[in-house]
Amino acid sequence: MNKKVKSLILIPILLGILALTLTVARQRQETRRGAAGFAAATVLLNPESIEVRKGNTFDVDVMLNTEATVSASSLVICYDDKLSLQSEDDLIPWSSESGKKLLVTLIDKGNQNGLSCKEIVLTGNTTEENLPTGFFKLLNIKMKAMTEGEAKLELVKTDSVLVGVNPNSDNKAIDIEGDGMVVNVEVIPEEDSLLLMSYDVSAQELIADEEVKLDIFADTVDKNLNDFNFKICFHNSMDLVRDVKGDCDYTIDSYQNKDLKCLDIEGVGQSQVGKLTLISLYFKPNVSRTEAPFIIQDNDWLFKGFSPQWVSGYGNVFVVKVGGGLDYARCNVCQIGDKSKGDANCDGRIDLLDFETWRNEYFDIEDDNYDWQADFDCSGELTQPNLYDFNIWRISYFGI
Repeated sequence: MNKKVKSLILIPILLGILALTLTVARQRQETRRGAAGFAAATVLLNPESIEVRKGNTFDVDVMLNTEATVSASSLVICYDDKLSLQSEDDLIPWSSESGKKLLVTLIDKGNQNGLSCKEIVLTGNTTEENLPTGFFKLLNIKMKAMTEGEAKLELVKTDSVLVGVNPNSDNKAIDIEGDGMVVNVEVIPEEDSLLLMSYDVSAQELIADEEVKLDIFADTVDKNLNDFNFKICFHNSMDLVRDVKGDCDYTIDSYQNKDLKCLDIEGVGQSQVGKLTLISLYFKPNVSRTEAPFIIQDNDWLFKGFSPQWVSGYGNVFVVKVGGGLDYARCNVCQIGDKSKGDANCDGRIDLLDFETWRNEYFDIEDDNYDWQADFDCSGELTQPNLYDFNIWRISYFGI
């Protein structure tokens, strides 16, 4: 009989002897507990509490303090379904200075009182692998947070056992003591990943009846995009002609907001990472001459699991000119200053006071007979200021 065959026969026998030893030790543990001269072991789980993000792993150390020399152990741990222990690879046992580690066996104990339970058997791989005495780390357990909420992991003292050499007794069962055998875990939502937003406009100067295409992009960088929601608003002088699907499924709801038409776009991402085309939109002017602002509302957009931000150089507002844009020179009703350039109070300066006048008349006043001071485009009759007028002030104030 060769050595390989002998090894195959001996391994099951040795494992059987170990299991029998642990079982007998566990049965005698209670009867020996409290005997004179008995060396006990204090077991602690560290940390006692921890906060971890969903999907992340965290470490739990099993700490041992004993005067006895431990040669083998059987530890039973239980945890709820918000946590997970996958395999023996997630268990890192004590190792000697020479680098020899304890052997680890993970046994599934099923469900007990709503908790998943595992038995962790630790044994030395040679007769020299007895553990040290004193305070040391017996085992490191790597757990994974699966679901948000409060969770716990506990060491079941009554089902666990240590065996070894007791300096004060012939008893091989070493009593387990200690109260710190529960780890309270708070699983918090996943950390938002960066989402880089950008867009492409096919043209920003059109002639009448010419279409303009707007593509909205999102670069997920390193993880899949799930649900998302954002809004696009544009001036009444433009019409949405059609929408074309990119990489994502979506629905569109339209609504009116004063002199803006708005699209509420709700979608579902795809199981891929990188730059995605969320949607392609085609617009067409309904007048022969206009300057139409488009606004991608980034103050309330929602991309689940992501923190979106614009790629450098992009913003959430752009303007499309049709037919050369508005003729600002055809209106001048100020004695000092130029109303057609955005000087609402005719003081010869275009500043934030003029913007405040526009803001007040655009948002706060609903009287159709009001003497509008921020109607900069002089469209033939005095009307309540709108985004045309804001665009006139913006160009004059910022120079863009």
